[in-house]
Amino acid sequence: MLIGLHMIVKNESEHLAKCLSSVQSLVDEIIIVDTGSQDNTIAIAKSFGATVIEIKWDDNFSKARNVSLVQAKTKWILYMDADEIFTGDVQEIRKTLMQTDKEAFWTEIENLTGPLPYEKLSHSSIRIFRSRPYYSFQRPIHEDILPSILEHNHSIEVVGKIGTKIIHYGYLPDALRVNQKPMRNLKILEKAIEETPQPPYYLYHLGLTYDQLAQSDHAIKLMQEALNLTEQNMSFRPTIVRDLAKVMIKVGSYDSAILLVEKEIQNYPNYPDLHYYLGLCHFSMNEEDKAIRAFQNATKESPSSKYVLEMGAGTFRAWTLMGDIAVKWLAYADALQFYMNALQHCPYYDHALYGFVDILIASNISNQEIKKELIHLLTPSLANRPDAPHLKQHCLTQLANVLYTGGCYQEFLEVIDDLEDQSNNMKENIIMSYLQVGELKKASDELMALTEEVQPIRNTLIQSLVLIYLEQAKPIPKELISYIQKLPQASFYDRIQKSLDSNVTLEESENDIDFLLFVKHFLHQAIILGAEQTLNRLLTLHTVFHLFVAKMKYYEGYAKKGYDELLRLMEEGSIDVEGTFLIGEYLYDQGKWDDASLLFEKVLMEQPDDVRAHIGASLCYNQQAKALLEDSNEKTPEYPLFTANLKKVNLSIELSSKYSWHSNWRGRQRRNRNNEKQHLVMHDC
Repeated sequence: MLIGLHMIVKNESEHLAKCLSSVQSLVDEIIIVDTGSQDNTIAIAKSFGATVIEIKWDDNFSKARNVSLVQAKTKWILYMDADEIFTGDVQEIRKTLMQTDKEAFWTEIENLTGPLPYEKLSHSSIRIFRSRPYYSFQRPIHEDILPSILEHNHSIEVVGKIGTKIIHYGYLPDALRVNQKPMRNLKILEKAIEETPQPPYYLYHLGLTYDQLAQSDHAIKLMQEALNLTEQNMSFRPTIVRDLAKVMIKVGSYDSAILLVEKEIQNYPNYPDLHYYLGLCHFSMNEEDKAIRAFQNATKESPSSKYVLEMGAGTFRAWTLMGDIAVKWLAYADALQFYMNALQHCPYYDHALYGFVDILIASNISNQEIKKELIHLLTPSLANRPDAPHLKQHCLTQLANVLYTGGCYQEFLEVIDDLEDQSNNMKENIIMSYLQVGELKKASDELMALTEEVQPIRNTLIQSLVLIYLEQAKPIPKELISYIQKLPQASFYDRIQKSLDSNVTLEESENDIDFLLFVKHFLHQAIILGAEQTLNRLLTLHTVFHLFVAKMKYYEGYAKKGYDELLRLMEEGSIDVEGTFLIGEYLYDQGKWDDASLLFEKVLMEQPDDVRAHIGASLCYNQQAKALLEDSNEKTPEYPLFTANLKKVNLSIELSSKYSWHSNWRGRQRRNRNNEKQHLVMHDC
């Protein structure tokens, strides 16, 4: 017989049949070592013709695997776990095994790390090797056959490559919670460390385990110790660097991660993940120049099977963050190209799709055209593919989500018919979209249907529906009132309704924080939904929120309206530092450098360390200098000093503008901003 499958299992009835089905046509023999199953695992194994060997588990994976090796009757052995699926051309694999002189083969392992199709890590591992009496697994956990193969062959050249892939889903978050792998691994690793002098490999994996158990600070200490003890030529060392940097980033230790990665990139210059994580650190610290250079370096490196690779680190993830940086710099043409580069590698990457739509909105592309562009991008992925049965639905979900986030509500409703996504979030988006396009009856019906399925409904949804009924002066349906009366916030709705009905000023009680927060959220939703009449009536009755509403209008893209209200509040002496800054920002955008600089200076008098105000003031001074130099240069072009200084000032403006100092409107907010600008232009004409 040519090849046999060897496994160790315990209580794997949920996964085993899927695993065995994936490999059944390849193997001639199945040997399964069971370490104490209490479910239907053994019966499932025998139904596939497996030989089952039952042993007592003693916290040692290598010992358990080696039990099956001596029972092998095949020339080759494939070993897998129950939470894995085998893929590959069976005939080609068998042909290769019959003709080769290799002792073993590297197999690509694709670890699924999340529910989305691009949430993956890949690495190579020896899973197929010759059945030899002197080959055996080593290490009690994360067992490995390679040391035994090298001990008897003295060269890595005896290991070849073969066209197979094993998909591993055991490290999905839900799977980890169910099977308690981290706690099991913790026990084995701590015992291995006690028995092994200077065990960097075990220290590293113990660090990973503590990170899985949400003890990241302890994980960092262990992984740092493991790195210090690991010789540079060890194959797992670059992976320690990568994972240590990732945990540091997770806890916000960006400076430490930068020091680590900058040093180790010298040792592993062609490891795209390290360049990507370096860029991520700089991006998180608003050091965009350094970030974009690191991301560019990540995209230049070709993936190598000698490294553990996060899907997209050197392609679509890096390109997307470069796009985000370009958007901050208002370099929309560059941003569009970066997002397109990302989508060429992964057309359904949500972050890149959001960025792509945002650029189309910035370019005043209509909602219908945006929908067409998205469908064109996703068309290959929307086809029914036998190799990826869930991809079409994922892409439809992404298409709907991106349209909704971009404020394309009618277009969102046009694409949901084929959606299988019945999540509460999707249903809530449908209701909000009906409200946005004026379909109050449909929104109300959908909400009442949702109340029968989900408890409780998000407060935002209830508030939004109530707002539209108030705005349209229509009676709130009895069934909705009945539902609201059961909510903890029922009295809040009642107080708002009564104040509007009787034009009575709402009581302002400093102790009633919950109600005040409720009203703030209610007012914000009124801005989002364009419920101007209700918003103004409430503000008349509750004037304390004027400043909050003015700011929210500004941030929601209604910058001119927000500015006008903030200016009035400033004249009344009812402004704060944030409001003053926003007035200065708006004036800067209008080219009123003198007035804007005075406001930024006013902010700095109250908050001397306000970085945004420092940058705003600096830009105003440079813009003033630029205007003077341009005027002087035009009057006396023969004087070269004006031209030289103008170049310096322009460079200073360009560099200062790259810092994250300005409000950043995206998606729906950007659409509002564009519409407001167009209205102002038409009005001025």
